[in-house]
Amino acid sequence: MRRFLSGLVLAATGLVLAGCFVSETPLIAPGDAAFPYQEIAFTQSDGEDVTLVREGDDYAMPTSEGKVLLRFQPIRDDYYVVQMGSEDPAEGWLFALLEVDLAAGTANAYKVIGSEADVAPGLTLCDQVICIASVQAYADYAIAAVEGGAEPEATYTIRSTR
Repeated sequence: MRRFLSGLVLAATGLVLAGCFVSETPLIAPGDAAFPYQEIAFTQSDGEDVTLVREGDDYAMPTSEGKVLLRFQPIRDDYYVVQMGSEDPAEGWLFALLEVDLAAGTANAYKVIGSEADVAPGLTLCDQVICIASVQAYADYAIAAVEGGAEPEATYTIRSTR
């Protein structure tokens, strides 16, 4: 599972796996997710162009391994918790905090990669990853980190939405 998750992180964020924020089960239910667009096209930090397309209860992003499925849960103005996983729910789910600025055409990802220093209420160290007990626990921690001056781990350029 960790090999696939590292592939998801590379595909979805362009980052190297050092430890991720994860859950063995999906934490964002379809009813809690936001689907403002049918399609979202963006350029990753590494220059790769990616398009997310709404497919049922998820956005889908094709990769060489299949599809990455994503859900965005609004947390507060311009901030979303993003849940990423494969088509096989047994593979687990990765999480990131996304700050979206549509006017500027950018999205910044925070708290994608974690370490022992990220253990907090609702966030526990599990092997080499940080296990998330709830979306709210992760969101509270990640927002506090951003408000404390955390730098984005990845920045995306939004090319188009429809």
